[in-house]
Amino acid sequence: MISVKEAVQVAFEYADTIFQEKPALEEIEPSNDDKSWLITLSFDDLNKRMNLLGNDKVERRYKVFKIDGESKEVSAVKIRKL
Repeated sequence: MISVKEAVQVAFEYADTIFQEKPALEEIEPSNDDKSWLITLSFDDLNKRMNLLGNDKVERRYKVFKIDGESKEVSAVKIRKL
């Protein structure tokens, strides 16, 4: 299986090709079968702003990237609900 560093790098590179915003790393975990990595990245959701005590704050949206441990391919991208 690829290293966790390699899986994170694959997720960031893939995110750069499909999203305009720069992501931040949130979570890393192996899949239940230990054949893939599940990498959660967060992005600014510029369509959703919160006003907290007069300060604008942009909400975050979360995506889980499933990285195959052998091929290093992204096999899925899903919305991560909190």
